[in-house]
Amino acid sequence: MRVEVTDSRSGERPPGPMDVRAPSPLAESGRGLLVVDAVADRWEVLDREPPGKTVRAEVDVPGWRSLGVPVVLGLG
Repeated sequence: MRVEVTDSRSGERPPGPMDVRAPSPLAESGRGLLVVDAVADRWEVLDREPPGKTVRAEVDVPGWRSLGVPVVLGLG
């Protein structure tokens, strides 16, 4: 499964995989990428034009079939 979140704000580019640090306990932000890093099998930060960025994360789902292959459910 792939999830993409786009942010149109300019500013500092967020850290990539393996560079995410836990925020201080009283910080009001900074936990989203911590969750992504813990749950996703793969993820990356992509620059976006105009200013902004997109975080793309993928989670492997066991037994999941491609959307291009029909899934037939048993009816009996």
